[in-house]
Amino acid sequence: MSLTSRELADRFFASATEAGADLERAVEEGERLAALDRIGLCDTPAAPSFDRVTRLAAKALDAPIALVSLVAETRQWFKSKIGLTVTETPRQVSFCSHAVVGRTPLIVPDALLDARFADNPLVTGEPGIRAYAGIPLHTSDGHAIGTLCVIDRRPRAWSAADIDTLTDYAAIIQDLVQGMEIAADNERALYLATERETLYRELFEHAGVGIILASLSGRLLRANPHMLELLGCPAERLGKLSFADITHPADIPATAAMIDQVLEGTVDLGQIEKRYVRGDGTHFWGQVTLVLRRAASGKPRYLIAVIEDISERKRQAEEHERLRDTLQAQLIRQTRELTDSHEALHGHVVRVYDAERAARHFEHRLRVIGNRVTSMIGYWNRDLCCEFANEAFREWFGLAPEQISGMSLEDLLGGEYQHLRPYARMALEGAAQRFERGIRTLAGVKALMEVRLDPDFDESAAVVGLYVQMTDVTAR
Repeated sequence: MSLTSRELADRFFASATEAGADLERAVEEGERLAALDRIGLCDTPAAPSFDRVTRLAAKALDAPIALVSLVAETRQWFKSKIGLTVTETPRQVSFCSHAVVGRTPLIVPDALLDARFADNPLVTGEPGIRAYAGIPLHTSDGHAIGTLCVIDRRPRAWSAADIDTLTDYAAIIQDLVQGMEIAADNERALYLATERETLYRELFEHAGVGIILASLSGRLLRANPHMLELLGCPAERLGKLSFADITHPADIPATAAMIDQVLEGTVDLGQIEKRYVRGDGTHFWGQVTLVLRRAASGKPRYLIAVIEDISERKRQAEEHERLRDTLQAQLIRQTRELTDSHEALHGHVVRVYDAERAARHFEHRLRVIGNRVTSMIGYWNRDLCCEFANEAFREWFGLAPEQISGMSLEDLLGGEYQHLRPYARMALEGAAQRFERGIRTLAGVKALMEVRLDPDFDESAAVVGLYVQMTDVTAR
């Protein structure tokens, strides 16, 4: 007989409800087992505090067997036991497991008359359980991890007074468990704090960049060995200095403005390129990242500055500028000489032709040189459209230089462009950028690239494009 639409819907929702309940029980069981593991009671030596309560419970209820049972994933283990010699039993035959899953006291007057336990080997065999009363033990966050139970080998009608007495003793055991839980949590927190402190100290001492801790007023509190080496400053003299004392006079206003922005919360972290003054009066360029360290209450405590020595990069940038200026001067001089040396129309045409041929040859040589460089070198205009790309791009992107020409940086990089966009924006504003970024090759291997974005300025100091250089530094 076919089912009606209503009957099909009822069955569907019943199945969905049952599946949801099963999932919820599985999640609760996982959290319960995690709570038991976190306390770390299983397989620990006997404890007089537990045994004392177990003996009192057995005596008060005149029961031959009393147990503090912890229900693990596949077994129940006895933290304390009176009247039994075994230390654990399989969970599948455990009475206590029913109390833990139900999260309420389990009272069994006669196990042989209870369908759940009549054929249980602990009933039909040793220790011959007939009557059982168990009170769940809970962690501080409400997970039932075991029971305090008493067992009799004869049928027994447990009275309300018996259950009240057992509940009181269970509360004592539960207090002991929760006390150990708090102690375990405290010990774990102390361990994690110690590990973090050790990790911080090792990073601070062995970092390949300079690190400075400073007060909110800018007074230097501490510096790692690398920063002391960069400054040429002994550690004992550091406490007498401030940010201003180690900063080139021309860079002090910009440094003060960055510190104010961080302290006022205008920016989460401050970044600047500035010159640091060494102890011998010389200076070096540093790229600075400044962050504000706060207490748990949110109150500002001190400043952390991370400094990367970029002197070599600055030197190369200055050399690039000098070379560009030299080439521009040569071009102007040659143009002037060409104009001034006009003797005849025919001579002028010949010289123009020669100049164009030389320019084509020069451009050809530049392209040949560029294509022999292993780094990816290209030029993107202010609209971030490619005007030149060397042959190295083919290896990484599978595109010939003529295919890349005219492409936007976003079209070339795809999803990676979102990570590069902030750097490109700052480079278009005139600030050279240098950073490292992972890029996945055509073969699916991810390589670490050093990326340089150098702005191209016209005669009016306006940025008209970007020189892009990407170098594989994975081996380094």
